[in-house]
Amino acid sequence: FKEALSLLTLIRLENELSEIIGIRADLVTTGALKNKRIKKSIQKDLIKIM
Repeated sequence: FKEALSLLTLIRLENELSEIIGIRADLVTTGALKNKRIKKSIQKDLIKIM
């Protein structure tokens, strides 16, 4: 996205994606992961869609 997403928009997108794929989806912006340990843990399961 060229502009920042609001929290409500991000939640709506998560809900819509979860409904489409049938499992829970967590969406984050690329700048949201500042803790290196958490970032590394998430990256092992990461699936980029855009």
